[in-house]
Amino acid sequence: MYGLDKNFDRNLPENDFLLEFGFVNDKLQYINKEGQLVNENGKLIDEEGRLVDKDGNTIDRDSNELDEHGRYSKKNRKPFLDDGGKPIAVESDEEEKEEEKAEKPPARKSRAKRTTANKTE
Repeated sequence: MYGLDKNFDRNLPENDFLLEFGFVNDKLQYINKEGQLVNENGKLIDEEGRLVDKDGNTIDRDSNELDEHGRYSKKNRKPFLDDGGKPIAVESDEEEKEEEKAEKPPARKSRAKRTTANKTE
């Protein structure tokens, strides 16, 4: 409609400069000296723009590790302490289910009453 070519952004003088001196890649994404994707602040990111650490693990802006759903990872979490300073153990769901099974006696099989159909002659 306006007569712009497909590579309008790429042909801008400022982007040409960034490409020439290696500040961006072919997709015009910021990169560092090693060629890794970075944001405008120089922090490492992945293809989707999420912050990552040097090992490629997703992190938040305070460098806390996140899982694949964006929630805080539990593997580096410190234990919750009681008033005496002792860690409070939390049983996992699987352990609780196993304990419940061990506590309950096996269910008795009930015999269903069989009814016979009345035959009318």
